[in-house]
Amino acid sequence: MTIKMLIFDYKDTEHKFFAENIFQSYDIKFFRHSLNPKTFDELSDEEKEQTSVISIFSDSVLTEDIIRGFKNLRTIATRSSNYDNINKRVCHERHIAVLNVPSYGKTAVAEFTFGLIINLIRKIPQAIESVKNHSFPNRLFHTFTKAHGLKPNFRRAKVFSEGSIRRIICFVPYHELKL
Repeated sequence: MTIKMLIFDYKDTEHKFFAENIFQSYDIKFFRHSLNPKTFDELSDEEKEQTSVISIFSDSVLTEDIIRGFKNLRTIATRSSNYDNINKRVCHERHIAVLNVPSYGKTAVAEFTFGLIINLIRKIPQAIESVKNHSFPNRLFHTFTKAHGLKPNFRRAKVFSEGSIRRIICFVPYHELKL
């Protein structure tokens, strides 16, 4: 007996994995698109009757009608940690197992969170804008020029920060060009 499996939202690496490994007991069909009410209607009656396993990603939406439409469905495997896109009440009623990957993207989420925290603390977006607009804070320029007795024809100083203690590492003179 072969098990009919439909894989939605697949990536080429996933397709390659199944192509390189032998799954004698499975009849696997791949779909590039997500599973939703519109794409469900495009499936054949045979696929709706015989499918036992479906594999989806977070873009698919499994409503009550879709789940009930698969007559022999036994397992839904989502290749993500989130399973809010699956009607769990209907799965429970029909004794359909719902599988997910709880640690999917855990490290990436943690790294992204720390990146956001650093952006907020160090005011990175504001710094990027000031560099793009060539508008360094006047307070910094005037403090530097007064402290070092520089002539006003020097327009900008490059300042680098080290932790919370700021010190001038280099000064790049910018002369106003007159044509």
